[in-house]
This record gives sequence, structure tokens and C-alpha cells, in this order.
Amino acid sequence: MKLGRLALLALVGTALSGGLAGESLAKGKDNWLSQQAFKRAQGRSTEEPRAGGFTSNYDFSDGAENELFGSGRRNKRSFDAFGLDSEFSEEDEPEVFTARRRNTNDEFADEYDEYDPEPDVDFSAGKPRSLDEGFENYQPAKLVTLSEPNLAAPFPQDPLAQTLLQELRQIDSPVRVTEQQRNAIITFYRLNNFGPLWVSQMGISEKAQRAMNLLARAEDEGLNAHDYSASALEVAGAGQALSGNLLSLARFDISLTAMVVRYAEHLHSGRIVPNKMSGYYDITPPTLNLGKLLYDLSVTPDPDSYLAALAPVHPAYAAFKAALAERRTKNDLTEDEPVPAGERVKVGGRDARVPIVRQRMVKLGFLSEEDSLAWMLGHALDDAEDPGNFETVLDKALSKALKAFQESNGMERTGQIDKATINALNGPSDEANVQKLVLNMERLRWLPRDMGVRHILVNQAAFELQIIDHQKITWRTKVIVGKPETQTNIFNDVMETVVINPYWNVPKSIVQHEMLPHLTDDPYYLDDKGYEVVDASGDIVSSGSVDWWSYGDKIPYDVRQPPGDSNALGNIKFLFPNKHNIYMHDTPTKKLFKEEVRAFSHGCIRVEDPRTLAEHVLGWDRQKIDDMIDSGENQEIKLESPIPVHLAYFTAWPDETGKIVFYSDTYKRDKRLEKALNNLAVALN
Repeated sequence: MKLGRLALLALVGTALSGGLAGESLAKGKDNWLSQQAFKRAQGRSTEEPRAGGFTSNYDFSDGAENELFGSGRRNKRSFDAFGLDSEFSEEDEPEVFTARRRNTNDEFADEYDEYDPEPDVDFSAGKPRSLDEGFENYQPAKLVTLSEPNLAAPFPQDPLAQTLLQELRQIDSPVRVTEQQRNAIITFYRLNNFGPLWVSQMGISEKAQRAMNLLARAEDEGLNAHDYSASALEVAGAGQALSGNLLSLARFDISLTAMVVRYAEHLHSGRIVPNKMSGYYDITPPTLNLGKLLYDLSVTPDPDSYLAALAPVHPAYAAFKAALAERRTKNDLTEDEPVPAGERVKVGGRDARVPIVRQRMVKLGFLSEEDSLAWMLGHALDDAEDPGNFETVLDKALSKALKAFQESNGMERTGQIDKATINALNGPSDEANVQKLVLNMERLRWLPRDMGVRHILVNQAAFELQIIDHQKITWRTKVIVGKPETQTNIFNDVMETVVINPYWNVPKSIVQHEMLPHLTDDPYYLDDKGYEVVDASGDIVSSGSVDWWSYGDKIPYDVRQPPGDSNALGNIKFLFPNKHNIYMHDTPTKKLFKEEVRAFSHGCIRVEDPRTLAEHVLGWDRQKIDDMIDSGENQEIKLESPIPVHLAYFTAWPDETGKIVFYSDTYKRDKRLEKALNNLAVALN
């Protein structure tokens, strides 16, 4: 008995001096022997060891029993039984391991227990690094003087052309443009032998007046008219005579050319370069050929019509523009009386708030004036109750209007006055929604002019995927997008492949930050959960045979989840290869689709109805897809006709009737865009 006890003491001593020291020398920046990692192992039930495992390590947590981990599964024992009190404390070893932070107060926290099948992300201080870092202050393109002091060109014969050339050589020109605009404008004038574009010696042309009138109406396009005014234009607008004043005419011509070019670029390509505003953007707005623009303006008699045609042709743009005009011309842009909070009101129920809600439905266009009086009908003349009391009853006509309002706001169609409906009614004012329209008109300018006759549009703010065919929505489904800290990127790509019964290849960041703590408790954790560990040779090995902590952050093993109903990717995956490793996929967690705000992923897009989506993109019938899934075989199908995919973010978007629906700004991108536009306005004025 003494001999056995001494032998066990010797074993413990060897483990303390050798095991700990050896592991502490593991290469890499992450030392998984830290106190914080091993705290997770405290207080768990004792399990019998499983043969074939590696020798685990020790944790000497402050105030906790020292524990001995045997071969394979942990065999918990107390060193105190041998009189060995730990001399270690939490200060003896730095806390290196930092797990992904989970909000334990989140009612959906249980959903995160299953790993999120999303792209690898960078970490900083234990949190996913935001791609907005480094983009806090948007910097517009630098403006330069519209002049070229060393401009070499033959001296023209025409006096006005001579004056224009001399003006372009002035160092102190007040007109400021981007360098690209300056080069294009000077090149145009040189090729035109410095002939004016908008004036003659007799004064300003009709063509110039039409262009100036268009610039003055820039607000109609969601632009800022002040950005396209210059001192020379203001002089002309004030009616001051320019006839015969060659210097004023030359300055006016140069100024109007500069303002028209700026307007054309802003209308066509947008005012903001999205990739300079946030790292979540990976899009290149359509570019405008400035040389062709200036040539076309020199030959067209209708510059206003030509310039108007540079706006996006997408039907949503026309809907935005119409809604903007309607809201700006309303005489009642004042704040509405807020609807007070209270109990839920069903059809037939009475509540003092009903008249307020009824009037709001009329104002918003969901209830006609005639239907707003429906509450008066159906009451006998000999009713003891005053008919006026029925005004507080939620009648069927009002309930129908509420359903339409709720649907337009992406809410459940209850037809009742409930908390969500009141919040929507008390939402942004008309003035705030005007600004939303302006912001989303800007975003629309960033989209490709040719999105594809048939394409997929994912509006992240609406948590919705649409298939568009010849500018008509042919199918839609709910989606789940990235959490605010792991946002889904914005980019355009092409869907090429559908994977049936996919494997999920677990990103290294998930292995390191989420799975290793479990492996601390149980080396066979991955085996028990059905994951496969693949070595460099492609062979599958037991997770219990891998000494995970000896590799730091350079683990030479891949972890994957085989196909099956419990696979994190579900039964189908849709690939459109991109540098962000974002794709669409099925999910075994369906209940989150019932939520109004569906931002739960690490960046990839979960599709509520992936089988129907597969029908649309593959052109197959449902039975064929079901049979292939039921086979359990992992298969990749290349699309015969790849489909353009556009991942976008619109906090306002028209429905099938053209009515604008406003969405919550889950990612706070409206505020970022508004700040960038303010910075631009300061730079231009």
C-alpha cells in the first residue's frame, strides 16, 4: 500500500515537473495551458479514461481543487488527499486564451451552442475584428484647381477661345475639381481648340440655361444642389449681363462645365466611394467616361435630357424619386402625435388610441377616407349607446389597413394594435424617411447597371432574398445574415455551384476559439459530436489522438462535419466563390427565421427555404432534389447558367406595388453614409 502511494506521488511529481514544463514551451502565440482555458474544466463529473488518448495537463486554479487528468478522458482526482497543496495562483501564469464572447442574456444564446458555419474571421482582444476599423472618417477625393499654368497649345484665332485658354492657365482659378475631372476638362477644351461649350460672345446659350435649370433641381435626384453651384454661375443666375464680357463668359463656361461634370458623376456613379467608407464594402460603382461625356454634351442640343439619362435605370430608383417628391411636397412634414403604449387591441376591442391609429392609416394611405368612417355603420337607431362611442372600436376596415401597414414594414400581419405596430407607427418621422430615401438612392447608384436579366438580390437590411427575372420578383424567401460584429459583406458575384449534402470544413478560428475549450474537458469531444479530424495526408484520425495544445495557433489538422441532417450547413450549400468566403446555405436551426431581425450568423447567409432556391437555380423538380439529398451522398452540381448574385444593404426598398418599405438599420450603415456625405459637402463647399 505504501509502495503504491509512493509510486503515485512520484507520478504526480513527474507530471508536475515534466508535463507542465513541456506544454508551456509549445510554439505559437496561444498557450492553451492558461488558467482561463482550464477553468472550464472545473466542477465537471468524473469519467473513466478512454484508452489511446494523450496525457492531458493540469490546472491550478485559484481556490479550486487541483486536478489530475489521466490518459484519454479526464479522471478527476484531488491532490489534497496526498497533502499536496498547490503553490500556484492565477498570477503565476498569464491568461492567454480568450474565447469568443457570447451574450449570455441573449434569448437565442442556446442557438450558439452549435457552431456557426461561417467564414474565418480575424480576432482582436477576444472579439471579431470589425472591418469598419480604420474607416472612421471618410476622406473624399482631393480637390485641385481647374487650371494648368504650363498648358501648351496653339494660340486660337477666336478672341473668346483665347480668353478661355488664358483663364485655364491661371494659377488662382476658384473652380476646384478632382484631378481626374481636371484632366478630362482641360483635354476636352484643348481638343475643341478652346471653343466654349455653353456660351458665345453674345452671352449664355439656351443650352446653358437648360443645364443650369437641371443643376438647380438636383434635390429631385436626392443630391445637394449647393454642390453644383459656383460664383460664376450665381452671377449668371442673378441675371447680370455677360454679353461682350469675354473674361466673365470664359469663367462661366469653365465653371458650368466643371459643375455639370461633377453632377454627371454623382448622378451616375454616386457621391461616395463605398470601399473608402467601410471594409465591409467590396463593390466598384459604374464609372463614367468623362471624355465621352464632354463630347456628347458638345453635340447634343438637350443636355438636360442627356444628363437625366445617366441616372440608374433600376425600377427602384424611379420609385425612390417619386416617393422623395411626394414626401417633400407634403404640407404636413410635422411630427405626428405619438401613439401611446398600452394593451393589445384586437378586432372588436375598444381603446382610446383607436381614433389616432385610424387617422394615421388614412395619412399613410392604407385606409381611405370612406373606409375610415366604417365604424359608424351597423348600429341600430334605437341603440341605447351613443353611436359616437363606437369610434374607439377597432373595426374590420381598420384591421385590414393595419395588416397592409404591418406587411409593408416586414411585420406579422395581425391586424391588431400591438407593441410592434405602435413602435412602427412611432418610428422615424417623414423628415427622417426623406433622408433614408436620399441615402438609398445613393446606394442604388453603386449597383451594376446590368445586374443580369435573371439575378439574385439579397437585401441584408430586409433579411430577404429575391430572385428577379426581367425586373419582376419571381420568388422570395427569408434569410439570416451576419451579426453586427460579424457583418455580411456587400459585393456582387456569380453563383456557379450547388453542393448537395455538403461537408462543413470548420474554420481555424472556430477550432481555436470555440472547440479547444471543449477538448480541454474531453479529448474525444469532436469524435462524440460526429466531427472528423483530418491530418495532412488526408487520413481521418481520432480527436483524442491529437495533442492540440502543442501547436499553438498553427494546428496542422482540419476539422470537418460530415453530411447529415445535423450538419451545420444543412442539406444544401450555394457557392459564388469570393475572397470573403461567404456563401448561402441551409441550416438545421429553423426557428430563428421567425424573428423580425435576423442577424445571427458570422457573415454567411442562411436560407429559410433552400430546396426551393435549388429548384430555381438548378431548374430541377423538387423530387429530384429530395432524392439526391436522401441519398446522403456529397455531390457538387455546376450550374449550366451561372446566376449573378448581389449582396446589398437597403434600408428602404419598394415592394411589388412600388410602395416604399422602410427597414431598421441593423448595421448602423445609414449613420456612416450620412457622415460621409456631410464630409463631402464640407469639401465641395
